[in-house]
Amino acid sequence: RFFAGSDVISEDRMTALLSASPKKMLAQLKADPIYRFHSSMADLYQEKVNTPYQELNDKIQKLQRKYMKALMEVFPNKRFYPDANSTMRVTYGQVKGYSPSDSVDYEYMTFLDGVMEKYKPGDYEFDVSPKLRELHRKRDYGQYATDDNKMPVCFIGSNHTTGGNSGSPAIDAHGNLIGLNFDRAWEGTMSDINYDPSICRNIMVDIRYVLFIVDKFAGASHLIEEMKLVHPKKAVSDISPEERERLLQEQRKMLSNPKVGSKGKKGGNKKSDQSIDPDSQDTNFIKMDPEEIKKKGKKGKSSGGGK
Repeated sequence: RFFAGSDVISEDRMTALLSASPKKMLAQLKADPIYRFHSSMADLYQEKVNTPYQELNDKIQKLQRKYMKALMEVFPNKRFYPDANSTMRVTYGQVKGYSPSDSVDYEYMTFLDGVMEKYKPGDYEFDVSPKLRELHRKRDYGQYATDDNKMPVCFIGSNHTTGGNSGSPAIDAHGNLIGLNFDRAWEGTMSDINYDPSICRNIMVDIRYVLFIVDKFAGASHLIEEMKLVHPKKAVSDISPEERERLLQEQRKMLSNPKVGSKGKKGGNKKSDQSIDPDSQDTNFIKMDPEEIKKKGKKGKSSGGGK
């Protein structure tokens, strides 16, 4: 009865409602049972949840000032993050695995093989499309596979990230785009309070997997043709003076007009802020850990990357 009496679940009735005059549409919409239910829930949320939350949050922000002042007095030689509102932040780290507990070791990279190991038909999290399974079965990875014909998916690093860093580019020491940051390892979610370099790891999707999905899976090879892929990755010293100057001009232009990630909201986009900010302009610079390179027997070069 609840849904049967509503216009919003019927395409024909909703079209007719939107075609009515503004006054009639508004009156009919306010009488709709689903709209009335949503409105009552919104009012309840505002009264019982949001208002008390904001009152508590104001108290916390005031106490945070005293807490930070005390930390700076107790640890006078420690470096503290400044308020990063309206700034472009850069965090440095290494591509590196970690061992969170006894006899538990995590490598620094995952592959498409692992996605297929978790494949569960019909599951909302672990279902895999037939086309991706077929590409994996044929090992049809194009130019994006590793030397041993495996498809990289994600890698981890010791970059100190927080809420709002999702989507930030991961750039190697030579300025090559090698991934996109999107998450943190479970053991490192406390890093806003206490960053421990031994277990705090940010998670990045490998740019080769992004290119593989765009090209081989989605069939949008025309987008790949618009990009300049680097094989192997180039160091700054390998770039011509003209190309280097062009890139520097682009960088200066970008830095002269950065986007404001916080949108002007109070306390937004700070290191201690856990809100999600998709407009964050943060950048992750990473480098390979020599021990990891030895462990894997690699030379530290990528078989593909975007620039």
